[in-house]
Amino acid sequence: FGGDFNFTRLGLKAEHEIKRLDNSRTEFILEGNYAFGEIPLTHTFHSYPNNPNRENIFQRFSVAGRNSFETMYFNEFYSTRQAMLHLRHQLRPFKISDNFQPELVLISRHAIGDFENPERHENVSFDTLEKGYSEAGIELNKLFGGLGLSAAYRYGAYHLPGFKENFSFKFTLQLQL
Repeated sequence: FGGDFNFTRLGLKAEHEIKRLDNSRTEFILEGNYAFGEIPLTHTFHSYPNNPNRENIFQRFSVAGRNSFETMYFNEFYSTRQAMLHLRHQLRPFKISDNFQPELVLISRHAIGDFENPERHENVSFDTLEKGYSEAGIELNKLFGGLGLSAAYRYGAYHLPGFKENFSFKFTLQLQL
């Protein structure tokens, strides 16, 4: 459109939720992104990482995102083409009392991608998602008000050598307005 940049980004996201009579639900999110042209690295796709690159698990302790990869480190992967699938299954709330009804959620997240012309980005090292990224997690929500806990583990092609590098432990926060 006559600007200084010469690239195009396209994205498509589809969400589907199945609610059951027993108050459990399953959610599917499928997202695809594609970029072409002379795209700067800052405008490529990054799969929503949510893990600071710190050595200790508790130094990485933060608030978990709803659709982010909790075990993926910031600036670890970039893609010009990618697809992501998020699966969440929430069991019906555990009714311990009228005011205390925690919810257990099972999570599976996957991403695959590629990078066109990585040689254009000199002196910057990064990986692509061409082998497929996978993580599985569990959340225990509404333990105290809207607060809960989340744990996730990275597995598959991008599994790292040590347990603590593949594991994340975080807060969850769900506010109902």
